[in-house]
Amino acid sequence: MLDLNDRVIMISGANRGIGQAVAENLLEAGCRLSLGVRNPDQVDEKLLASDQVLVCQYDAADPDGALQWVEQTIAQFGQLDGIVNNAGIYRAVSIEEGDEEDLDAMWEVNVKGPWRLMRAAFPRLKQSSQARIINIISLSGKRLKSVGTTGYAMSKFAARALHQGCRQAGWDDGIRATAICTSFVKTDMASEVVSTCPEDVTRPEEVADNVRFLLAQPDHATINELHINCRLEPEY
Repeated sequence: MLDLNDRVIMISGANRGIGQAVAENLLEAGCRLSLGVRNPDQVDEKLLASDQVLVCQYDAADPDGALQWVEQTIAQFGQLDGIVNNAGIYRAVSIEEGDEEDLDAMWEVNVKGPWRLMRAAFPRLKQSSQARIINIISLSGKRLKSVGTTGYAMSKFAARALHQGCRQAGWDDGIRATAICTSFVKTDMASEVVSTCPEDVTRPEEVADNVRFLLAQPDHATINELHINCRLEPEY
């Protein structure tokens, strides 16, 4: 297992849910963090108070936002060792219902957002001896759970293709990428899909534990995809 102390990790969507849990977990592990959020004033006070944390205004739908965030991170810490692509949105779009504008919004944030961020960060990640990328994707990138989530699943299937592309593109330079595909996680986004989540649903803190584990894996033991289920599902 690799030592995570002093490694610089960028986390998108870190002001709530999985992103916040990952930030708190990695701060405990000794990482220096650059948090990209749309509303910096909504970041948890514990994170704001740490001199190991940089908070940057970042909108995954902004074409210029990724490069600006990477530049701020390098200016603050002088290096970059990893990215956790966590920012994402859900809109109800199916074949017959929903707006094309919502479909476009999911494409911008769920697919083009991480694509822009990885493109901006790759030159710096290549300079790290332990570069890692964690793509939080969802099991909706592997199967369609309901008709109403068709548009969301389309964006997540594309995000998995992006993950495979970044994994191959960075391999020779020591950049290792892992996709985490979760079922329901107890977050605000999940509540947009179902009115009530079961009590035994996966918690953000449990996903964060896995992110920490994956970041610490050596080059020769990289994990391509990790599936996290809170219920039994058929083969994908």
